[in-house]
Amino acid sequence: MSITAISKAVADRLNAVLPSGTEECSASEGARLIGFVEVAARTGIWPLLMRHCEKLTGGDKVRAEALFVAARTEADLAPFAAHLVDHALGLSSGTLPIGVIDPPFRPHGGVAWDRMEEFAEGAGRLMFADAWATREEELDRTYPGENLYDIAPETPEEAVLEGARLCGRYEAANGVAIHELFERACIAEYGSREAWEKAEEAYDRNLPDFEHFSNDLAFMAMGAGVSWFDDRKAFPLERVSFEYSEEAGLADPEPADAREMAP
Repeated sequence: MSITAISKAVADRLNAVLPSGTEECSASEGARLIGFVEVAARTGIWPLLMRHCEKLTGGDKVRAEALFVAARTEADLAPFAAHLVDHALGLSSGTLPIGVIDPPFRPHGGVAWDRMEEFAEGAGRLMFADAWATREEELDRTYPGENLYDIAPETPEEAVLEGARLCGRYEAANGVAIHELFERACIAEYGSREAWEKAEEAYDRNLPDFEHFSNDLAFMAMGAGVSWFDDRKAFPLERVSFEYSEEAGLADPEPADAREMAP
C-alpha cells in the first residue's frame, strides 16, 4: 500500500485543525507525523490501519481485511488520519494503542522545514535507488561502472514521503529536529560549535555534508550499507529501524535511460 494517500489525508486533517494563520502542511509533513506515531506505537502505520479496520468491523477479521484493502484514497483514509492527527496534537486520546507522543508533534517551519524536506529527498533518493538497483539485478540488468544512485530514474513522490516518514522517526526517537541532529554531528566532528562555525567560514573540505548525512541515516535505519560513523566522529543518536516499501515508485520496469546492458 502506498504512503502517498495516507500522508495526504494526514496533511488535510492537520490543515483542518491547526490554528488559522499556521503555514499550510504538505504531504511531507503528514508523512513526518506518521513517523512520530510509529515511534510512539512501536509499530508501523499499516498494522495500525489494520487495527483501525478491525475496530470498525467489530473484530471481524475477514471484513477488516477487505476494508483495509479497499482503503486507498484520501477520502477512504480520512477517518483514520483524523484519529492519528488528533492523538498527535493532544485533541483526543483515541482508541488505538498508540501511546504518548513525547516529544509532542509540532509542524515545522523555517529552517526546520527546509532541512526536513532536504532529508526527505536525500533519504528517499537513497532508499528508492537501493530498491531499484535490487529489482534491476533481479531482472538481470546491470550497469557496469555506473553509480546507481545517480542513474536511477527520477525519485518518485512515494519515495520522498518515505524519507519524510523516516525523518519523523528519527526526530521522535531523539527528541530534536533533524537539523539539530545534524548540528550534533558537526559539533562532534570539530569538538565545539565554535570550531565547526570557523570551519564553515573557511570552507573546510572536511565539512560534513547533509545529503550524505541523510543517505547514511537511511542506510543505518534499513540495517544495510554504510554508517555515518564509519568515517565520522560519534555523537548521541538514538537509532531507528525502517522498512522501505520496495513497491514505492517501482511500477515501471524500464531500465535507467532505456539503456539495458548485458549482465
